[in-house]
Amino acid sequence: MKQYLLPTIALVFFLTAASAYTFFLNAINQNVAKAERAAIEAATLTKKNSALQAGDALLDETQGLRAALDTFVSTDLEVVKGITLLEEAGRKSRVELQLGAVGVSKPEALKYHELVTIAFAASGSFSEVVGFITMVESLPQISRLDTTVVESIGDGQWSVNAHIMYVKQKS
Repeated sequence: MKQYLLPTIALVFFLTAASAYTFFLNAINQNVAKAERAAIEAATLTKKNSALQAGDALLDETQGLRAALDTFVSTDLEVVKGITLLEEAGRKSRVELQLGAVGVSKPEALKYHELVTIAFAASGSFSEVVGFITMVESLPQISRLDTTVVESIGDGQWSVNAHIMYVKQKS
């Protein structure tokens, strides 16, 4: 039995050493994997941080321009402003103004804004109608005169039929 003692001790020592080696190797591999994941996450966060800093810089650079643009965009409370401005332009140019339908559309291309469309007709002398159109074209809102038709209705009287579109903040 003495002859098996030394090989048995050696076998136990070898198995203990092999188990310890496997345990520590597994722990090291897990920590290496964690370090690799952390490095990937750090790189991703660095890219995101760079993008956020670029976005912040863009916001800082365009703050004045965005503030100026906001003065041209109506809010929900100012929807009536477009109609009032048209009526005022009609009074100033001395045309007979008739407002038609007012509609709000939500084009997909506009994520934060909506289009307000106002149909109108006006009549008067040629110079009054042209003066009215000029006033409408210079309204203090982002607007576009659309489908404008000017025609003579006889006896020196002219009429204009048109749609005006302007931008308002989305509700």
